[in-house]
Amino acid sequence: MIGRRLLTVAVLLPVLLATLWLGQWAWLGLMAAVMAVGVHEAADLYGRVELPVSVAWAWPAGALAFAPGVLVAFHYLPAIAVGLGPLLALVLSLVAFLLAPGERPYRAFVGLMAAALYPAWLLAFLVLLRQAPHGLGTTFWLLAVIWLGDAAAYGAGKLVGGPHVVPGISPGKTLAGFLGGFVVAVAAAVGLAPLVGVGALAGAGLGVLVVAAAQFGDLAESLL
Repeated sequence: MIGRRLLTVAVLLPVLLATLWLGQWAWLGLMAAVMAVGVHEAADLYGRVELPVSVAWAWPAGALAFAPGVLVAFHYLPAIAVGLGPLLALVLSLVAFLLAPGERPYRAFVGLMAAALYPAWLLAFLVLLRQAPHGLGTTFWLLAVIWLGDAAAYGAGKLVGGPHVVPGISPGKTLAGFLGGFVVAVAAAVGLAPLVGVGALAGAGLGVLVVAAAQFGDLAESLL
């Protein structure tokens, strides 16, 4: 498991950092590729919890959810248009519901909407973030806080062990891992705060919010 993680980091991390550095178009291309792969993986994941999703419908639904955020990022649409993503995905999901109901149409509808929103719609915000003021530094700050916190949580959990936080949802998540990840992530948020253009206190507050969101997302995925 550790070897696989290290190999993944060694291969993907340079690609991600290079596209982040190269600028908006390279970053957009990477995020679009991640969106396509992520929607496929989400369709498979939701199918395991009896929310069957057809990839033939999931990809266009994901693209519709993703596109408005991209157009906002490149100033083709006003900021409020980010909300069009879920609405467009909802329309396509309704079309799929009517044209290809299948055996469990309501579950398929929910699964398709879920695949369009998570991850497709959320990934559009990384494109928006890269285009924002301090976009390069802020995007790197966000990714670094998440990566370092996740790595610290994994390492502390393996080395220290101890009681589990939520064994019914995520059996591998220990208290030591949670605390280790929290401390390292917040410390990274403070140390890298100048990249975002904020002070140490604001960096710490933002770091706590990022850790909370990351933990919530991790638990939600484990729950599935």
